[in-house]
Amino acid sequence: MYELNLPTAVCVPGSIVEREVIEGYVAARRFLTRTPLRLHLGCGTVLLDGWVNVDVGGTPDLTLDLRYGLPFPDASVDRIHSEHMFEHLRLADGQLLMTEAYRVLRPGGVMRLGMPDLESILGRYSSPDWRDQPWIQDQAFGWVDSRVAFINVSFRGWEHQYLYNESELRLRLGRVGFAQVQRVGWGESSHSDLTGLETRPETDLIVEAVR
Repeated sequence: MYELNLPTAVCVPGSIVEREVIEGYVAARRFLTRTPLRLHLGCGTVLLDGWVNVDVGGTPDLTLDLRYGLPFPDASVDRIHSEHMFEHLRLADGQLLMTEAYRVLRPGGVMRLGMPDLESILGRYSSPDWRDQPWIQDQAFGWVDSRVAFINVSFRGWEHQYLYNESELRLRLGRVGFAQVQRVGWGESSHSDLTGLETRPETDLIVEAVR
């Protein structure tokens, strides 16, 4: 049995958070014998075969609040994939999760992150074609009638907390130890098990970080 790693100061002994974290460690044990061990973080309703699908709600394989780290031993995970999840975390929580990802990945393991690109959002704001986006065509966003409304939804909608561009994402990944970070295309990868994973057309910033 490996030692519990409670990576946040909010885990006060006896608190609800501490119980949730410990329950996560107990639940994660059943996946430790998987080869390869691949984590799909913030899976939502997209459940990938051959992956441990992780989320805080719904019907994932493993229920976790990812703000409190990953309940896996050091150097035990082969792949991590996450699409449209990190922008929903505060910067401090996102940085903690990146730190945890670096810790649990094996040497040579890869984390693939996909998200909206802040540079693309700002470019659309400045463009006369700012309406030409799939989500704005949704009837639910029919009220978005100006560039200012568009940019505010981009930053504040869907409970977004922190948006990244490529340089910012590289900076944050580098600070936790990832020295090899490569931008890749939608659905494309030199690793066969990381191809064709994206499901959101607005995922326009995708990187692979190698441990």
